[in-house]
Amino acid sequence: MTSSIISTILNKPVQSQYVVEPNVTGRDSQIIAEALALAIPLNLRYSLDHSNTLDMMRIFRAIGKNPILGSVKHYNEHCLAEIISQLQNGEKKEVAVAANSVGHPMQDLIDEYLQYPEIYMPNKGRL
Repeated sequence: MTSSIISTILNKPVQSQYVVEPNVTGRDSQIIAEALALAIPLNLRYSLDHSNTLDMMRIFRAIGKNPILGSVKHYNEHCLAEIISQLQNGEKKEVAVAANSVGHPMQDLIDEYLQYPEIYMPNKGRL
């Protein structure tokens, strides 16, 4: 399942050239990337909204490919480090899983996030 998520993220064409219209501040893409860097691990840890989280990860990867942005700043690294550590330890939002279910609805995204720390995590995964 994780390989299909990675394929979805890597192979989806991006319609724009990483420009948010209207570009109110002149650095809207950078602000969006910073907000997503904080929001993605929070969603993975505390949400069950697979579709929105997948889209957030796709947007983050697309924006991250823009060389103009440089590296995303992480102002709340200590908070993220705790949440990422919880994800690494298998902590996630509890869900009533039926006996015939395939597991936690966010597990494939959590696996993808943890597998690519150089893309998603502060300081390229070096917490």
